[in-house]
Amino acid sequence: MQSLLVLAFIIAALAIIFALQNPDYITVDFLMWQLEAPLALLLLIILALGVTIALLCALPTYFRKQARLSRQKRQLKEVEHNLSEKDTTIQEKQQRIQYLETKIKRDMGNG
Repeated sequence: MQSLLVLAFIIAALAIIFALQNPDYITVDFLMWQLEAPLALLLLIILALGVTIALLCALPTYFRKQARLSRQKRQLKEVEHNLSEKDTTIQEKQQRIQYLETKIKRDMGNG
């Protein structure tokens, strides 16, 4: 997480340097709109739009992975619960076996 923060600061610093070194204004025509703005500002806006679009494209995958992780955690809890029940059953059976073995030894000793 810290490395991402450092990377973000580096990118921000480079963007500021870029903006300061490129103060030239350009005119952008798009359909019926016309916009005049600094080149650096327009490039940074386009960069931000690109990052936003990339994040939006990544969201479905993120949510699918989160749903799968949640489902697997639920399954793990069920398996752990079943294992705990089986352990309890095994312990009960072992106690029953010990009881019966003790009873058989006692009965054989008396008989």
